[in-house]
Order: sequence, then structure tokens, then C-alpha cells
Amino acid sequence: MTKYLDAFGDENNSDNSIGEVTKPLLKLKNKRKMEEYYYKHLVRYKPKNDIERNVLNIYKYVNKDVFLQWGETKAVDCTRAALDFKLDLRIIVNIEQEKHEVATAELAKPRSTIESKLFNDKLKLVLVTKCHLNSVLKTMPYIPKSKVKDVKVPIVQIIGLTCHVQALSLTDKGVYLLQDVYSVDYPQTHAQVEAKGLQKVIESFSIIDDLIIDITEYHRDYNVDQSSKMDSLIKGKKKNNVNIEDWVSEVVCDDDMAHDN
Repeated sequence: MTKYLDAFGDENNSDNSIGEVTKPLLKLKNKRKMEEYYYKHLVRYKPKNDIERNVLNIYKYVNKDVFLQWGETKAVDCTRAALDFKLDLRIIVNIEQEKHEVATAELAKPRSTIESKLFNDKLKLVLVTKCHLNSVLKTMPYIPKSKVKDVKVPIVQIIGLTCHVQALSLTDKGVYLLQDVYSVDYPQTHAQVEAKGLQKVIESFSIIDDLIIDITEYHRDYNVDQSSKMDSLIKGKKKNNVNIEDWVSEVVCDDDMAHDN
């Protein structure tokens, strides 16, 4: 993916078909004309490959198994953990007829955001995401120990047109790791578009999409026992699965933090 993105808009790259769709954007300086182009060539455009599909994801999510829940709603996982947190956006994926929370997001206006709100929102996102990560891992009873750390739930925090993407994972018994994954500013000017501003937005969507796909694939691979009973008896192999209940820890916070103000 990075290889294609690095070549974004390169006229010398004949294999980069996405350039044919996005190259005209560099010539459009009028905002209204850009919006018209988005609708005509992107919103109604039928993608030919995964690269083009990621561009379309900026304007509409085409994955029928992914649902976006907007508007100050509370996840079931939070209710079970006695967390009265409501998020601006919850991303839910349908895996084999079961719905799972796989990403969280908070949005804020730059003028009304002070330092305390920034970090309170971040803390709220991390606590909710820990609930989601615990729940997702519990649906993978046959996951090998070596794969647990690879299950990462994305966190998205947006203030104005600036977006930070992080990911939470479980690296050992009771040890959770929060990683900075990506940071991007949505382009507002023609100059920012020329400076590969759209490329960075596309890459951020691609990263989030990849993390969600990974969760889906891990669930399908480790939700049921796919090992061979015969091979284990003949070769004497021992299962190296993890008891997730022994690894995860409860979400703990004070009473004041456990509720939205």
C-alpha cells in the first residue's frame, strides 16, 4: 500500500491507476468545482482495485459488514463494565452474524477544546477501547499466544481537521500497549493537496481499515478449534492456546471518570 501511495499522482507511473482519478484535483482551485468533481468521479465511481476503493472510503464506506454508529451512543461493553461513556462514533463490524465493536472515535471543535478536554477524551477512548479489546479477544478462545499482541483495536481522535490514530493491544498478562499509529491534517487548500495531503488522508483510512480487517480475520481463524485431532494424537502436539481470561484485566477508573459530565 505504501508503495502505491508514495507514487500517488506520479505521471511516470503507468501502473498507478488511481492517479487517473485523483490527478485532476490538483488543477481544481475552486472549492465548489472540487466538490462537484468528488461527486461525479469519486462518489459515483466504481473502484477497479483496492487502491481506488480506499479513496472512495473518504466519502462513503462501501464495506457492507461495517456499521458506523454516530451521535453520543454507548456500547454494550461499557454498560457491562459500568462505564457510562458515550462516544461520537462507534465502528461495529458484523463477523459471522455477530456484531463486534472494533474502533472508537471522538470529535471536537478546535475553538471549544482546551487541554483538559483533549486528555479527558483520550482517556475515555482508551478505557472504552480496552473494553472492546477484551471482548474481541474473548471471542478467540483458540488464538495462539504469539498472535495475541497482533490484535489491535484502533482509536481515532479528531479535533477540527486534525486526526490522530492510535491502537491498543494486549502484549502480556495484564499488560496493555497504546501506540501512536498515524497523524494527519485534512487538506484545506490547493497547495496542501499538491503536497500530497489527500495521500495522507487515504493512508490513514487504509490503516484503520487494515486493523479492522485483521480483527475480522483473527476472529474467523481462532473462534473455533481448527487443529487436527489425529495429528495431535499421532505427533503428540500440545496446544499453545492462551486462556484469555487469565490475560485480560478489568477496566478500572474512579467514579467521577466513569461517567460523562
